[in-house]
Order: sequence, then C-alpha cells, then structure tokens
Amino acid sequence: MLSSHGYSATITSLTGADTNSASMTGRVTREDAKEECERNSSNGEGLKPKALRACVEGTMKVEVGKSYGATADCAARSINASFGGRFMVQSDGAGSVRILDSKRQDLGGSTASGAPSIEDQFGKLCPATFERLKRKRT
Repeated sequence: MLSSHGYSATITSLTGADTNSASMTGRVTREDAKEECERNSSNGEGLKPKALRACVEGTMKVEVGKSYGATADCAARSINASFGGRFMVQSDGAGSVRILDSKRQDLGGSTASGAPSIEDQFGKLCPATFERLKRKRT
C-alpha cells in the first residue's frame, strides 16, 4: 500500500482519516516481501522455494527497522506520498481522479508515474473525499 516502486508496506497506523491532518504509517512485512518476490520473478511464474526464501530474507534485511508514512489534507485534496513529493488529487468528472504534481502537471495513470500508489494512499487517508471525487458529473 505505502509504495510507488518496489515493495508494498502494510499499514500499521492510520489516524485522522478525512481530516486536514490524516496520517498513516506502515512497514514491509514478510508477506509483503514474499508477494513482491513472486510477482517480480524473471519468468512471471514465481520462484522456486529456495530462491523465494533467499529473496524474502534479502528484502527483510534491507527493510528491517524502516517505516513509511504518508499524510494528507483531505479538504485541500493534497497528499504527501510515502515515497516523497506533494500531489493534488482532482476529479476527472468521468468517475476517476487525476493526480497532479507540484507544477500541476497530470501524472497520467502509469505505474511508473506513481499515480496508482498515490490514489491508493489518498483513498486510505481520505476515503469519503476520494469517493466524492470519483463520482461522475451529470
């Protein structure tokens, strides 16, 4: 959840949802590492047990003691994403949202842009606001 590139992190704390000071933190668990190792295997079919264990152990060594956080001002529709940067979330009027960077440039929807992760984080921090933004205009 708290990721743009690489491992997802499991939420360990979420406070102030739908406020001007929504905040969440998370950390990478063994399950997160396992899912990422399997998803990114070279042949797309997962890893053999020994290779999977090695991948998970390597990940956990790197991630030990790390935590990730994101904050949002739901009324302002802004988010400070877990991987850095401040973004705005806007309705596209057609049932989805657009993510704008600090220069008000639309990130588009690609995974590489980080937009899906930002949407996910904002949706967790500001669920009611996120649902309002996704409503289609008639």
